[in-house]
Amino acid sequence: MVGIARQFCIDDTRRERSAGDRENWFSQTTTSYHGGDAAKSGAIANNGQSWMQTTVSGPGIIRFYWKVSSQLGGDYLEFFIDSVRQGRISGTTDWQGQSYTITGSGTHTLKWRYTKNSTGTGGSDCAWVDYVQSPIEWSWTPACAGVT
Repeated sequence: MVGIARQFCIDDTRRERSAGDRENWFSQTTTSYHGGDAAKSGAIANNGQSWMQTTVSGPGIIRFYWKVSSQLGGDYLEFFIDSVRQGRISGTTDWQGQSYTITGSGTHTLKWRYTKNSTGTGGSDCAWVDYVQSPIEWSWTPACAGVT
């Protein structure tokens, strides 16, 4: 592992945002695990998704906290490394710490995605990610947040 662990800046100005930023993930200060702010998923319709991603170089460990308030078993907060889902949560879930190993050299894509199924709502219908830490180098990709 290269370098030292450092806190990830959720409201990094390098993130590309769309006009109004309604559907994209955004920084907010109402709900957080650490430091007074966290990333929150944007408002999406049924069958929609809101995501944010970053790229990292080299092997290492990624740690973060996540929380979701959604329709149990229908809407999910998911985490991916190189397009492979590593975990997901649904329903009303308080802050949970997560830790994943990134293997292999080169560039890897980390993605957090909140998805909704075709019917129903539950809770606040959104997700949060906070206090992302890694001992490896990373940078926001040009299209790091989006909605479909």
